[in-house]
Amino acid sequence: MNTKIYKMLCLACALTGTVACTDKFDDEEGKSPTWLGSNIYDYLNERGDCHYFVRLIDDEGLTDVMKLTGSN
Repeated sequence: MNTKIYKMLCLACALTGTVACTDKFDDEEGKSPTWLGSNIYDYLNERGDCHYFVRLIDDEGLTDVMKLTGSN
């Protein structure tokens, strides 16, 4: 009985181990999706209803960080 479970477990591992994703993400190749835009800061600033959020970013001195990385 134990060898049967062991064989089934090995078969399951072999089948799941051979399946892998090979597609690369766009950001790995240095490309951004076209819908994403240039940076989040400019998007929020142009949107018009995020004045307080943009002001908080500016007050904390994170404008350049948000323009480059978009996160903090």
